[in-house]
Amino acid sequence: MKYDEAGSWFNPELLQVPEAELRGWLQEADLKVYAHYIDDLLRSKSHILSAREEELLAMAGKATDASSDAFGLLSNTELRWRTVKDPEGKDVEITTSSYSRALQSRDRRYRRDAFLALHNSYLDVKNTLAATLAGTMQKDWYYSKARNYPTSLHRASMPRTCPKAYITT
Repeated sequence: MKYDEAGSWFNPELLQVPEAELRGWLQEADLKVYAHYIDDLLRSKSHILSAREEELLAMAGKATDASSDAFGLLSNTELRWRTVKDPEGKDVEITTSSYSRALQSRDRRYRRDAFLALHNSYLDVKNTLAATLAGTMQKDWYYSKARNYPTSLHRASMPRTCPKAYITT
C-alpha cells in the first residue's frame, strides 16, 4: 500500500508527456522493455486521474481490500476442511489444492466425496463468504466509478497500469 501511495503521482505525470514523445522514447534499446506498459497506459489514459486523486485512491487500498483480506484469513486459517477416504482407504483432508488432485482420480466415489467435502466446507461459512463477496463487489464498483468506467466489468477488462508490474530485475 505504501508503494502505491508513494508512486501514485507517476502515471499522471507520465501522461503529461505528449504521446509522440513517449513513443519516441521507446525507440531507445534500454526502454523498449516498457513498450507494453506505455501502450496500456495510453489506452487507459481517460481513466487516470490527477496525482492527488490517484494518491487518495491508493490511500483507500487498505480499507477496500478488507473483504479480500477477510476471505484470505477465512480460507487459510479458520475454514474447517473435511476429510474423505481416497481410493486406497487413506484419510485425505480436502482443501482447494487437494481437491484439484482428487478430481484427477479415476475413482468416481472419491471424486464425488471430494466435491461434497469441499463444497460443504464452504457452505459452513456461507454467510461470511457472502459478506466478503459483497465487499469485493463494492470495492469493484467504487474503483469503477472513481475512474469513470461505465461498469465494473468494463474496468476489469481494461489493462492495469501499475509501474511495479513492469519492474524487471
